[in-house]
Amino acid sequence: MLDPSVHHQAPEFSLSHSRAHLAIAVGAAKSSVGVDVESLPLETYVELADTVLAGPEYLIWEAAPADEKATVFLRYWTRKEAYLKFTGQGLVDDLHEIDTSQKIVRVNGLGSGCRVCTLDLAPASLEWASRGVSGRLPSSVIALAGAVPPKALFHFYFQAGSFVRAPALVVC
Repeated sequence: MLDPSVHHQAPEFSLSHSRAHLAIAVGAAKSSVGVDVESLPLETYVELADTVLAGPEYLIWEAAPADEKATVFLRYWTRKEAYLKFTGQGLVDDLHEIDTSQKIVRVNGLGSGCRVCTLDLAPASLEWASRGVSGRLPSSVIALAGAVPPKALFHFYFQAGSFVRAPALVVC
């Protein structure tokens, strides 16, 4: 963060990277944001699922077809990390108490005041993923977290030489 005693109206921001992907979320001054991006393959997800996923997340993951389990797990993992960056906590031991299966994050069954959304990033391009074209699983997932009600928040996404800017939480 920028020093608030020097930069009184500095924007809030969050950064994440995974392999060739970089995600930056920028919010208005005093408006916390969180972002996470992760790429497949995620080899250890099966061992982590029962200790990391909240009850509702686990049920959805368990019901997913075998070829989609890694992607479903990755969506919840990135949502949790984005939420934890939003709160400023960093990784915690009790991830199973954080339920990101809905748009509003719940912690120990209580609403957190944080909204999360997920964008699946297909290998071809962000534009392809944003059109909702099905038939291919994403190679990466980006999750954004911000306050409820949504404040000014934009996400920036960079991959292999391309740069995209798009409104995020306002529309998810």
